[in-house]
Amino acid sequence: MKLLRWLVGLLGTLPLFAFDAQADQDIPRSSGVITVRGEPHTYLTEGKGEPCIVVGFAPQYPALFSTRLKQHISLIYVDYKNSWDALDESKVQATTLDSLVEEIDDVRKAFALERVCVLGHSTPGLVAIEYAARHPERTSRLILVAVTPFYNRELTETSRSFWEADASPERKAVFAENLRRLPDSTLSKLSARDAFALRYARMGPRLFFDPKYDFYWAWIGHQFSAPMLDRFWKVIVADYNPWSRLSKNTVPTLVVLGRYDYAVPYRLWDRCRSIPGLTFVTLERSAHFPMIEEPQRFDEAVTRWLAQR
Repeated sequence: MKLLRWLVGLLGTLPLFAFDAQADQDIPRSSGVITVRGEPHTYLTEGKGEPCIVVGFAPQYPALFSTRLKQHISLIYVDYKNSWDALDESKVQATTLDSLVEEIDDVRKAFALERVCVLGHSTPGLVAIEYAARHPERTSRLILVAVTPFYNRELTETSRSFWEADASPERKAVFAENLRRLPDSTLSKLSARDAFALRYARMGPRLFFDPKYDFYWAWIGHQFSAPMLDRFWKVIVADYNPWSRLSKNTVPTLVVLGRYDYAVPYRLWDRCRSIPGLTFVTLERSAHFPMIEEPQRFDEAVTRWLAQR
């Protein structure tokens, strides 16, 4: 019985998708160095089909997107050493929305692409939105996964009220236990990076359909800049609302949302559903990471949309 409980507990900490070794071997990959904002940056590409730049702390994402999806799209991941992965505090403080957009365009140029697909997840996806808004002629498609349409007080209030009204007592109890197990007094003793990763993990009930899912496996061992994230939220995208400029959107855009995402409630997008060129998919057993919570349905939605355009 103890062994069974241990196995159940172990399975609860593993990624929600199955790994297919043979399919993974069939995925083309390449790596190398490109110049981004005047400095050398390492990159990895994975997959077949249309090239698509992944925005944000990209090294986390190769494990989050399935081999099945990579049979239909070629994902480009870059270690953004001047921003998301910056070790130098001065680089973090120099980062602006302009420079983040410039990073994406430098990647596009490095791969000699006239137009490129851009993919964003969570709040870093706002940079993907901004890139498409500024450069529609350079953006072939835009894929937004659990991305908020704006970043302001309304987001905070909508997230809070949605959690209070919609979350079950059981879900709220798991969150309360996470706060008890990992209080701020404990996290304050850690590095900024480790504190952020564990704070993110304890938010599991707000970020996953399964409230007990532990996402720390995706953070451990990955370099990212916690000061950059802090600056991004507090300064770079504070009161950011791009949609007045996208009311005549010309870039085909796919928005994938999770029904149980309490960080980015699907209802935030209601006012944007009349914008031309937007396709919405809401997965009913997902939250903030539909690509690993419902990988088959996520992949089908993305590949079906790619085939229609």
